[in-house]
Amino acid sequence: MIAWDDSILTGIAGVDADHKAILETINAFIGAVEAGAGAAQVHGAFRRMERCIYRHLEVEEHMLAALGYVGTADHKGAHESLLEELAGI
Repeated sequence: MIAWDDSILTGIAGVDADHKAILETINAFIGAVEAGAGAAQVHGAFRRMERCIYRHLEVEEHMLAALGYVGTADHKGAHESLLEELAGI
């Protein structure tokens, strides 16, 4: 399991809540795998995690662009790499 670490807090309530929710879904997926859950349960946990991540990345990219953040393109590139990894799973 992955423990939450306050050092990754952004100070933006919505973003921090999303990050905590993502971590919870990742841990739920890991828990299902480690518990030897059936394929349907593991698949469901993975899909919930995936939806949570996709939704957050989309929201975050829009927020960064709206704020005029200079590193938006680089940040989006990091998101694309993560999405490629998810697709590979």
